[in-house]
Amino acid sequence: MDKPLTLFSRLVLIGAGGLAILAGPVLYFFPYNTETYFAWTIAHPLTPVYMGASYFAGIGNLIAIKENRWSLARVQMPAILTFATTMLIATLLHIPIFNWSHPIAWAWLAVYVLSPIGATIVMIQQERGFTVPEFDSQKLPASFSTVMRVLAILNLVIGFGLFFLPSIFSAYWAWSLTLLTSRVIGGWYLSSVALQWFLSQQRTLHTARVGLIANVLVTSLLVLGAFLHFDNLDGPSISVWGYLTLNAILGGFSLYSLLKSK
Repeated sequence: MDKPLTLFSRLVLIGAGGLAILAGPVLYFFPYNTETYFAWTIAHPLTPVYMGASYFAGIGNLIAIKENRWSLARVQMPAILTFATTMLIATLLHIPIFNWSHPIAWAWLAVYVLSPIGATIVMIQQERGFTVPEFDSQKLPASFSTVMRVLAILNLVIGFGLFFLPSIFSAYWAWSLTLLTSRVIGGWYLSSVALQWFLSQQRTLHTARVGLIANVLVTSLLVLGAFLHFDNLDGPSISVWGYLTLNAILGGFSLYSLLKSK
């Protein structure tokens, strides 16, 4: 049976959703000023644009809190755990790059030390005694599971390369990356793998809706951001158009699934 969210679960989701409201807009709309407001200076504007757009996925957590259903929130949790863990690893691997005289750097570290612990506790708490409710309406399209799994595999290749082989894969990215920003973006892709894979296991819109809304919102902002800063897409042309195409496919199919579920 479905379960309401515990107080602790709601606090963790509020924390993740808060990043969408606070960090997302600042990074997305002010990508040239990271030296004054962020944990480290990011030279290339498309990296904070990417990060800001991706943080907006946290709005889905606020929707889950409002509806107070674990069946709706649970699709997001593996992605939150994956992202928080990869960000912590990336931080520890590049400690000297961070501006430790700035309180935001310490806040960044605290968030990604605590978030994996919090997400793990939430999943253990909420999954105990939980069974996915049966819904007879709003069935997802027949192709949904297959397409989401294919997209998860593609994201896995990209995320693994950027995170674990940054010196090689970053040379082929759509814009210039450092080792740290390669791992940060790789972490986002790995968290997307978790989201798309768990979405592929859903059968109805009742449980997939939050994840699909996050996909549509994030990919729309990523494509818009790329066109607003098109002159800064200084990577190989095939990588630029591959990046735009993959985001368009993920966002477009997610929107199609939202509209066609019946």
